[in-house]
Amino acid sequence: MKKSVILILVLVVVVLIVGVSLFFGLQVNLEKARDIALDRVSDEKAEIIEEKSEKEFLLSEYEFTILTEDARYEITVGSFGDINGFEKEELPKQSTQSTEQNNTQNNTTDIGMQKAQEIALSNHADGTITDADRDVEPNGIFYEIEVTEGSTEYDYTISGNDGTIIRTTQDSVHD
Repeated sequence: MKKSVILILVLVVVVLIVGVSLFFGLQVNLEKARDIALDRVSDEKAEIIEEKSEKEFLLSEYEFTILTEDARYEITVGSFGDINGFEKEELPKQSTQSTEQNNTQNNTTDIGMQKAQEIALSNHADGTITDADRDVEPNGIFYEIEVTEGSTEYDYTISGNDGTIIRTTQDSVHD
């Protein structure tokens, strides 16, 4: 009887360990979620213009706004790589061309989301990006990057034109 109870307890512990390992092993990270969203659009010229990641308890959800020459997409990717939301808005051909012309005329450059995230993480060896947004304003492109390291949350505003950190704030994650 005593051996049976011990054997059952050992089996329960093993099943729990395997289950937890599988749970975390099957989740996708931000980079993989980006790839999934871009693959869904199926356009080599597609550009992620905004991305957000939200973590609730042990699950993450990633939201992407993707722009192509003829459409704007809103795609939500779940923790396990499933697409939880998909919206497509057709854009008039002239709108996309005029935006490109304005960017060329204004000599606007964009460092890109990945570079902005690298800049924000450069001071945080153990930091994790918990939110990232790209804003296009009349005076330029700006990235809002949130980094969590330990029990501190850092918010960065980074110029998309040249990578300059415009503003930094920090708060406790417990606030």
